Amino acid sequence: MLMNRLILKLTGRMRALFLRNRVDTEMADEMRHHLELQAEQNRRAGMSADDARDAAQRQFGNVGVMQERAREQRSWFWLENRGRDFHLALRQLRKSPVFTAVALATLALGIGANTAIYSIVQAVVLRPLPLRNPESVVVVGETNPIQNHQFFSVSVPNFTDWRERSQSFESLVALTVRNVNLTSPGEPVQVAARYVSHGYLQMLGLVPSIGRDFRAEEDRPGANQVVLLSDDFWRQRFAADPLILGRSVVLNGKPHTVVGVVAGEPDISGVVEILVPMGADLKVEERDNHEIDVLGRLRLGVTLAQAQAELSAIALQIARENPASNEGWGVRVIPLKQSLVPDRVRAALYLLLGAVALLMLSAGANLSNMQLARTVARERELTVRAALGGSRGRLVAQLLTESLVLASLGGIAGVLLARWLVEIWRVSSLAASVPRAHEVSVDAGVLLFTLAATLVVGLLTGLAPAWRANRVDLRETLNASARSVGGGRNRTLRGFVVAQVALSFVLLAGAGVLLRSFQRLTRAELGFSSPNVLTVKLAPTDKADAF
Repeated sequence: MLMNRLILKLTGRMRALFLRNRVDTEMADEMRHHLELQAEQNRRAGMSADDARDAAQRQFGNVGVMQERAREQRSWFWLENRGRDFHLALRQLRKSPVFTAVALATLALGIGANTAIYSIVQAVVLRPLPLRNPESVVVVGETNPIQNHQFFSVSVPNFTDWRERSQSFESLVALTVRNVNLTSPGEPVQVAARYVSHGYLQMLGLVPSIGRDFRAEEDRPGANQVVLLSDDFWRQRFAADPLILGRSVVLNGKPHTVVGVVAGEPDISGVVEILVPMGADLKVEERDNHEIDVLGRLRLGVTLAQAQAELSAIALQIARENPASNEGWGVRVIPLKQSLVPDRVRAALYLLLGAVALLMLSAGANLSNMQLARTVARERELTVRAALGGSRGRLVAQLLTESLVLASLGGIAGVLLARWLVEIWRVSSLAASVPRAHEVSVDAGVLLFTLAATLVVGLLTGLAPAWRANRVDLRETLNASARSVGGGRNRTLRGFVVAQVALSFVLLAGAGVLLRSFQRLTRAELGFSSPNVLTVKLAPTDKADAF
């Protein structure tokens, strides 16, 4: 029974919302019928026709007020008011095309720049790595304070000793990146190959999208030479051919069999196109030769500090056993994400985001000044609406709606601008120095940030006009001459504008300081004069001697 009443009530409200004219006509007919019945009763009581009709109207009350009350009871009146405010806001923007164009351009630049920078920050810093329990994956490097090595590559014998003696890790794997020449199939091209020891994908929690992982026997000297292709390379070089498994590719003059395709690999030491078993590289016995990187996954319940303490103790043992090669060498363990995104890059991105945020606030303050000036120009219009029955709350809601509509349109333009800026950035040279750059996009998380920024800007730019409308004196404004409207009583308004201009200068100065800090972070002293100095890399094919 209760459910039936709720359904009938909901149906009635939906009907009143979407069939307003028909419902109003039915309501007017119903009230006219009640008036006629009351007038008929008055005539039967002995009144004349005119007196009976007048008495019926007095008994029934104000028809307009009764209709408004009935409409409020039968429909979502607040939703109707917001709809009216929205349509009025659009009409006001169409009436002032110059103001609308300037405001939209200001908002689009501010919101677009923030959205573009935030998309980079989210992909590079905030987004978790697409791995199984990424917080337990660490990078292990060697240190030597005497030689000023804070985090250095690892020698193969030291890695082997860590793997055999350590109890803090589920697994430790070695890897290194090399450029190799792919000469078949297709046109010759140089690609980045990551040589990895067995268990690399398993340690990361990755499974090939097609095919299989390397087998243990393939990671040995003299084993069959096999490769895994990255998903991007498979799609670009081989057009996502599903029959790629078992085909042969020639790397540095040697045929390798494709056994699988893998996606989601993190940018450890840069983006690579193929994976190759490390094989014979792990047989190197020189401890002075530091050339591999090491990844590990901590055992369940083991902290980073515990793993660091254990490896440091093992490093001391190795140094006592091999003083000629390992004297002064230590170990450092850091999270994988910290290794991919160094503190310097993280700080630079946050500084840049802070700078563009201050610029957006400055744009909002300037737009608020423009909105406030329009409110002063519309003061008589707002006063007349208030005199006709509009409450101060309705006037404030109308002005806030206008600001939110303007901010929403600016937000849409800002998103389009941000997508364009991100595409330009991804193909620029700057992206090459930022890890995980290929993951940057304007996705759902970025759109939520843009929505929040748009709402904040819309509310901030609407506060000053709403405050002004709430302080309008009906009698004074209606009786004031043009001179008095712009005269002494606007001192508070002028003071407010001065404060906003001062705030804009402060925000711009702060943005300039942050941009300057970002510039200093991204510039490094090379120690030599770099103008007119070029570098050239030569990669000979398998006929290296002839080359």
